[in-house]
Amino acid sequence: MRRVEDGRLITGRGRFAADVHLPAALHMAVRRSTAVHANVTRIDASRAAGQAGVVGAFTAADLPPAARFLAEDGLPPHLAAMRRPVLAGGEVRYAGEPIGIVVAADEYVAHDAAAAIEVDLEPLAASEEVVWRGADGFGDVDAAFAGAPVVVHDRLVMERVCGAAIEPRAAVAAPSADGVEVWTSTQAVYRVRDTISRALTLERDKVVVRAHDVGGGFGPKGRAYPEEVLVAWAAKKLDRPIAWTASRGEDLATSMQAHGSVFEMEIAAGDDGIVRAVRCTLSHDLGAYPSIGALVPASIMRTMLCAYRVPAFRLELRGVLTNAVPTGTVRGGGAPQGDFAMERMMDRLAARLGLEPAEIRRRNLLTRDEMPYRVPMTGTTLMVDGGDRPRMLDDAMRLVGSYSSPDDGRLHGVGVAIGVEHTASVVESEPARVRLAPDGSAEVTVGSTPHGQGHETMVAQVVADRLSWPVERITVRLADTSLLDDGGPTAASRGAVNVGNAAAAVATAARQALDVAGGKVPAGGLDITDGWQALGTATSPASCHAVAVAVDPETGAVELLRYVVVYDSGTVINPAMVEGQLHGGMAHGIGYALLEDAGMGRDYMVCGVGDVVLDPVLISCPTPANSNAEGIKGAGEVGTVAAPAAIASAVEAALRQKNPAIEIRELPIRPERTRA
Repeated sequence: MRRVEDGRLITGRGRFAADVHLPAALHMAVRRSTAVHANVTRIDASRAAGQAGVVGAFTAADLPPAARFLAEDGLPPHLAAMRRPVLAGGEVRYAGEPIGIVVAADEYVAHDAAAAIEVDLEPLAASEEVVWRGADGFGDVDAAFAGAPVVVHDRLVMERVCGAAIEPRAAVAAPSADGVEVWTSTQAVYRVRDTISRALTLERDKVVVRAHDVGGGFGPKGRAYPEEVLVAWAAKKLDRPIAWTASRGEDLATSMQAHGSVFEMEIAAGDDGIVRAVRCTLSHDLGAYPSIGALVPASIMRTMLCAYRVPAFRLELRGVLTNAVPTGTVRGGGAPQGDFAMERMMDRLAARLGLEPAEIRRRNLLTRDEMPYRVPMTGTTLMVDGGDRPRMLDDAMRLVGSYSSPDDGRLHGVGVAIGVEHTASVVESEPARVRLAPDGSAEVTVGSTPHGQGHETMVAQVVADRLSWPVERITVRLADTSLLDDGGPTAASRGAVNVGNAAAAVATAARQALDVAGGKVPAGGLDITDGWQALGTATSPASCHAVAVAVDPETGAVELLRYVVVYDSGTVINPAMVEGQLHGGMAHGIGYALLEDAGMGRDYMVCGVGDVVLDPVLISCPTPANSNAEGIKGAGEVGTVAAPAAIASAVEAALRQKNPAIEIRELPIRPERTRA
């Protein structure tokens, strides 16, 4: 089945946040800090407010107390206390932090006036402060290392990356009689609703948040932002609709970033290559204020433990505040980091023992007979559900090995990596609603906010199947807080798992109601709300990536010659959509490996069409999940998680033909690091 969304999207008929044009709307522009770290000694918005066409100019002092800080969910108490200001007043902690806003009848006037807000900044030294120390693990790690004949160690680095969605963040707000309506580019309409309701001290049902179409999100749009609060507050204060759209530069500089992870990794093993223990010190960049990035180390740790037998494990965490935009998640949410660290160390272990990289993995991989596998953590349940990792490895190596490298004067290498996630764990329930009309039409409502995944198609297919209804008679509505009381974000590969299961549950309930009614829709129609409830554990989609590369020893340029992904996404609803997700996910992983670095003063490079000229070999190796009724595992990040590690492995193998001692330990792999 083709995606039903694509007709409007590829013909330019999508409706994005900046396409919401309301009568008499005003435009908001943001005055931002140009300093990385500074005290604000003076702010004066009077000159900006006096310019022709300006309706209002505001700074932190103008905001009511409830609207001055963003509330973050799920953080440890001491981190939650380090609140992020909506507008900075006394101190700015990163370049691009909002200081003031201007609202004007014309967008250009608003930007010119915002630049006229007078701000005196007293520069402060850039700082790094460890604000969070923690440890987790199991087993007698020290004893395992003390008695191990083989120990390998390395320091591994993954630089910061941006989400870089094609649609910059944008928001439009309009006052209603007793509340506010907001259209925004987000992955989480309910999270934005709750944030605005707290900031404006409104009941939740008085705040309506919608996202018609979202041009990519990848994680950074999964949180609420100061600008969403500001457009809503300004709309209520001025009693006019307010629109704001970030420029490309604003979006890159102020949307949440990810990675910024430094690992000190050690593996203890026997002479046979069997892992006895792993220990790791992780320094994780939180950015200027703690946000969802503080939850990423847990995902990093889970990923390290989901593929291999690890009898003893210890992770020590250092969460570091820095003068950079707050960190969150970008496609993979910690899994690419954990996978990169673990897979690089498996390659180190193989090299030490003189074994092939595939063989060291084969000796340590969890087998299908061991599933479901419970990781012996203390105080939490980490269950790895079904899968056949050894078969995936064998298939991937066979398929990549069938490729013959050309004799072109370049250095050639093959790399492999196993990636196992722990997904769909963001929320523990997901509602859905079905309304059947007497004319035979069906309307399905879900709360999740897609940004390219194809929710409309997926939900329609599931409902048509479970309801035994013609798919062309089904309309899907989503991402509108006025239609359902609650719903989860589109994140953590949870769309098909959570929303798909919710759609199946409500459609099954509607089918049962129809059967009770004699198979006919009653005169008044049917309106059924049901949903999905977690069974206590998340699920574990997996993949094995094997890649052949060529490296030009003179320029350092890396070309991918053959790329194989053997994947297990459990029950597949729409194979073509899964393959699309794998293509996109692989491109994201290539970007992490070779291009993307959000360091100050660098051009930000993302993976484009010219960087993915090969057609990947995609092989499904499904085993149903045992953590949800439909057996779905998810696919949104399967193509990303193992890609950086596999590419690093391949580039290293190529370069070792000329320099056997070379080690790839930092991402991205820039040309200056690959010139042999």
